[in-house]
Amino acid sequence: MFDKVIIKARIDTKDIDTIVFRNYLEQCTEGDELFYKSTAYANLDGCFIEVRGDTLKCKCSINKLYEKEVSGKLDNSKPMTFRNAVRTINSLLPRLCVKKENAIVTYYEIGVTMIMPRCATEYIGMIQEVAGRVLWNDANYPVDRQKTTEKSKYYRKVLKIYDKTFEASGKGRKVAKNILRVESIYRHQSIPIAELTSNETMNKIGRIFYQDWIEARFVRDIEPQVVLPDV
Repeated sequence: MFDKVIIKARIDTKDIDTIVFRNYLEQCTEGDELFYKSTAYANLDGCFIEVRGDTLKCKCSINKLYEKEVSGKLDNSKPMTFRNAVRTINSLLPRLCVKKENAIVTYYEIGVTMIMPRCATEYIGMIQEVAGRVLWNDANYPVDRQKTTEKSKYYRKVLKIYDKTFEASGKGRKVAKNILRVESIYRHQSIPIAELTSNETMNKIGRIFYQDWIEARFVRDIEPQVVLPDV
């Protein structure tokens, strides 16, 4: 399922007032440049928007927007299908006054959320490699709360596994216990949104995601068996 995406689009400047009104944007200046961006309301609304000239940039979680429509809460700890993700994206574009043919996606995350029988740290601690790449403990998190492959600027794809329950609690949100999230992050992209949401691309992304994570390598624990001598 999709989580965070960044959409960049060309807009008609005649629609700026409508975009500002619909999304509660504030007027800002930077030198001689006039532009518009989201206020703190975006934390409740789920969309962080910036408009500069005829260019709009929107950063949001498709999973959160979908769940808000379903339950009224911005929550990305629950599963969502590709079909629902596409429907959510298609409903977002009119709100932004964006035509699908004028929009590209520069960043997107796709992943699976799982409720495990044990704490997520137990699984994160054992995983070593995924898709032939080493997973490193993220220095910004306690040990075994989040691991990622190398985040070098040269990598357009980063693979991540983390404790979703811990992450949510750190942001003041209550979710189910023992939630493990595995995720593929695609950066430095320039893919037309119509192409990204097509059935062909969705199937391709799903196959690649499955292939990457099915090859994950874990540490194997050795459990010695105690053999009692015959009496």
